[in-house]
Amino acid sequence: MPRPDFAEQVVKVLHLWPAVSPERGAGILRLCQGLQELNLQIATNLPDVENPLLQLLRDFNLGLTTLCMDLASTFYDPHVFLLKLTLLQRVERLHISNSWVAQRGLHIGLHELHSRLTHLSFHFRPPGRHTTTHTGVLVLILQCFRRLQAVVLWRMDYHTSEEIYTELIQRDLVDRHIVVFNSASFAEFTGPVSSFWEAVEQVVRWREDNEVSMDEEVNVHIPPDIFLMLWDLPDGVYGVSYDIFTRLTKDNIPHGWNADHAATYREISRLLVGRGFGHCQYSDWTKDTTALDAYLLMVSLMDIEPLGKFQSTLKSVKVHYLTDPAGLDGTDSIRLGGVYSLHLRGPTLAHLVPGNVPAVAPQVLQGLPRYTKASAMALEVNNWQIHP
Repeated sequence: MPRPDFAEQVVKVLHLWPAVSPERGAGILRLCQGLQELNLQIATNLPDVENPLLQLLRDFNLGLTTLCMDLASTFYDPHVFLLKLTLLQRVERLHISNSWVAQRGLHIGLHELHSRLTHLSFHFRPPGRHTTTHTGVLVLILQCFRRLQAVVLWRMDYHTSEEIYTELIQRDLVDRHIVVFNSASFAEFTGPVSSFWEAVEQVVRWREDNEVSMDEEVNVHIPPDIFLMLWDLPDGVYGVSYDIFTRLTKDNIPHGWNADHAATYREISRLLVGRGFGHCQYSDWTKDTTALDAYLLMVSLMDIEPLGKFQSTLKSVKVHYLTDPAGLDGTDSIRLGGVYSLHLRGPTLAHLVPGNVPAVAPQVLQGLPRYTKASAMALEVNNWQIHP
């Protein structure tokens, strides 16, 4: 039996891609009046009287709070003014896919949405590369948008995040809420089961929790699938562990860095302590935090001094989640005298044997333990104990 109210009650998120015809898109939208999130990428390029989406979107009685859209879905002439769009009345998170918004944001009234928006996203190109960005748009956004939690700037793939951040810093546009993403990954971030909004919120949260400024962000592109995995993981105790090749550090040039091995560990320790991680043992550090925080901390180890040394001497580095912060700790059980080590299994240095372990001095040494170098002290039987 047909249920015309089914889509209105059930469908809360809708993505309409450019391949969907305006007529079909309009038909789908008529059924889905209960939407909370809409990704509208249908570019009609039709005059108002011929656009089947136009009146529908103007009259849309929605509780829509998240919108990604191509302005060509609703505007045909160049006189675009966002406040006229009924669709935006309750929207708090807005992405506009038209690349010219970075230049004409002031002319289309983007800044007039300051009392509504908490999240804003658009494509961005630094000056000198094919088009000039009107930085006045960003200035007004940062000054006027009092509810602002995040601004996402989508860079072109041939730019680096560093270029964008450098341009912003030179113009005194430094804010933890500005996050740069690679536009080459936009499609992956806007699929039906993913959202870049959650990703940017994680980045901003990580910056605030760790008091990291915008320009200190790790300068690598973290793939969308990694972001998706990270924000699906629970908060809790995460560990970061690493191992460095000793010879690549200590050997003389050209085979190694001709450096003190301990210097690398001091640099790593300084960074980890600064980010709130506690030292468990050797190269194991933990913190009660988010998966993203732990992962970005791991990647930021590339920033220790001297730059490039960590990457070129790295043996392994990992992030791991501890469901039980204490872990399966076998230290006390395995340590000599513990439940698994109640007896000596071979000749052992006398001063390392605790009093609760039965032991006697050997009458004669039957050779030194493997790898122990011969010396006068090593050959002295009173320096050793064995099981009675």
